[in-house]
Amino acid sequence: MSIKKYLKSFYSILLINLKFFFSKFNNKKTILFFHPVDDLTKIHDFYLRKLSKNLGNNFTIINCHKSLKDLNKDKHFYISYLSLKFIFFCDIFISNNISDIFPPFSKKIYIHHSIYDTPLVDKKKEREVEKRLSIYDYIFISCKKVNNVFENLFQNYTKPILLETGYLRFSFLINSITKSFNNKTIIIAPTGIDSFANLSLKKKLNNIINILNKSKYYVILRPHPRDINKIFYQNLKKKNKKNKLFLFDDSNNYLNTYNNSSLMITDLSGTAYTYAFLTKKPVIFFSEREDLIYKSDYKYLNYFADRRIIGEIITHEKKLVFSIRKCFKQKNKIKKEIVKLIKKNQLELNSFKLTTKLLKKISND
Repeated sequence: MSIKKYLKSFYSILLINLKFFFSKFNNKKTILFFHPVDDLTKIHDFYLRKLSKNLGNNFTIINCHKSLKDLNKDKHFYISYLSLKFIFFCDIFISNNISDIFPPFSKKIYIHHSIYDTPLVDKKKEREVEKRLSIYDYIFISCKKVNNVFENLFQNYTKPILLETGYLRFSFLINSITKSFNNKTIIIAPTGIDSFANLSLKKKLNNIINILNKSKYYVILRPHPRDINKIFYQNLKKKNKKNKLFLFDDSNNYLNTYNNSSLMITDLSGTAYTYAFLTKKPVIFFSEREDLIYKSDYKYLNYFADRRIIGEIITHEKKLVFSIRKCFKQKNKIKKEIVKLIKKNQLELNSFKLTTKLLKKISND
């Protein structure tokens, strides 16, 4: 750690402890929001801030992360990972990505940031994730269907308490979706390129972009936020620098991209259902190795079972343009089915209201 980071972290420890100590002295509850992954802070921070406001004056809430980037602008505290051990008087610790270090004696909450029962990681990494998540006391999930992911995950360790809280991001964005969009604009949103090597569309991504461009479709490529600066995507960005039918979307908020597009193409990213439920627009799933899914436990997940309800599944890029046209012809039918899924999963509830209620209850237990 550099001297600057060391001093900054030491200062944060002192200040946070003082704030929390005086809050406890004044009978206030204390919450620490921590972002353990630098590149993912901004995709969660906007709705966590609204949640903070909803909790009111009986809580002292501090946001912190382990990166000095945009620290003053975001009004976050910088703190090193190991320094979390020295944050005292913290009632509740919350993270949207998995943390392995926590303030002592705090109640630990993981807010799962997927709207459906999307696979967490490749099968080879599941035991590691199970162990890391088992340290938490609670996992907040969006709906009952997400139960499947965690029921199947926990085999060797104690499962945290699962609580249905709705989906904060969905509740935040739902009223900002517009009805006007460009029929010739398509989003490609792959899952993390290192997460599911055998099921990723990474190897066919360049072909897919070329096929869409030849049919005069404007392509918006939105990589997983964790992948934006990886060499693969940066090379793809440079290659398409002069391509007038291409946009590399590395923005912190996908709202404009969602609003302006007519359809999404993905492999097995959780954003597929977020997109469908927010916009009521179709999704095409590129699944070249569909055989691997049917040989695995994934086939029991609603994520895979419901794919044809919200769009189409293709196994080869040559079928892409045909499937896009098919989805457009059936867009009203697909929209009705998407609305049914939203109601069935009770995703119209106010997640901020429910999450606030549960946090108040947990803080008093």
